[in-house]
Amino acid sequence: MLLKKLLLHLPVWLVYVCMANWLIMAVAIGGRFLFPWQPMTVFRVYQYGAGICLLCALIALVFLLGSVFFSQVSGRPMLLAVLLSGVLPILAAIMVVKPGGFAAPMIHDITTDTEDPPRFVATRAMRQAGENSPDYGGVAVAEKQKKSFPDIQPVLTDMPPAEALQKALQTAQEMGWTLITVDQAKLHLEAHDTTALFGFVDDVSIRIRPEGAGSRVDIRSASRTGLGDLGANARRIRDFIKKFNML
Repeated sequence: MLLKKLLLHLPVWLVYVCMANWLIMAVAIGGRFLFPWQPMTVFRVYQYGAGICLLCALIALVFLLGSVFFSQVSGRPMLLAVLLSGVLPILAAIMVVKPGGFAAPMIHDITTDTEDPPRFVATRAMRQAGENSPDYGGVAVAEKQKKSFPDIQPVLTDMPPAEALQKALQTAQEMGWTLITVDQAKLHLEAHDTTALFGFVDDVSIRIRPEGAGSRVDIRSASRTGLGDLGANARRIRDFIKKFNML
């Protein structure tokens, strides 16, 4: 009798649990635009909510498969709805991370010059206690980057340095970054970019140096929080280089 009641009411409870977690995740993501919630807090809420939804989806799948053999299992449409809605948060995260992100090394600082990376000057003071250091991680980080992102290389252009800086500035603006500072004399600019879903802030430093008759453009992108970045900083640098070369 108890098993029969469980089989009868389980689909409804799974729907309630999924709906509750979807609501919590939506409030967390929406709330970051209205309140000063930390991105890591929003990410953790989403992470746990997505995990619970996935667990509900797995339970629904087991009962859907069991319904082939046990006629007592009811609520098949609800179980199917739970199965679909339970995997959606995971699919959404995969779409945000993009291919290769989950295989990215556990580093959060990417640069086109691992021996002498562009420095964070203005954005250094913007980092709060407990956030990642703005200082580069050295040889260990460089080796991991070279192994995983060998395509991250400086941009060489025949433009004079001052013109290259203006083009870099235009590229950063078109990419929607928040500009922090532009130093015409030192041929250097800094900006930050905010991830769409969770609101993680990543700092960007761009340095221009003379190179032969033209210029060399080096970019550095680093996350303020998190041990890894799921490939976000490497993608940002690739996107910058692609747009820079197209302008």
